[in-house]
Amino acid sequence: MMFKGQRGMPLQIVAIISGLIGILIGKYIIVHNIVTTVVGEDQGAAAAEAISLFSMDMVSFFAANIGSVASGFDLLWIALAVFTAWSIPKASGLKI
Repeated sequence: MMFKGQRGMPLQIVAIISGLIGILIGKYIIVHNIVTTVVGEDQGAAAAEAISLFSMDMVSFFAANIGSVASGFDLLWIALAVFTAWSIPKASGLKI
């Protein structure tokens, strides 16, 4: 494994970015699920199935409405992700 046993700021930054990307991807998938459910109820299952997870329309919709799907509770998850990502790969000062 490339980073096995390594610690320090570069890995802390990678861990923080990975955590934030993970939260963003999770929100994106939730929004896609909501959109397909609503479209399925309004226009039928065929219309809902036509909405691709990776379509540019879906990405644009998500980007335009990110403020509507974010809540104060998300700040807790972001804080936990950043704190954990910063703490775990932190250099300990001990050289073994």
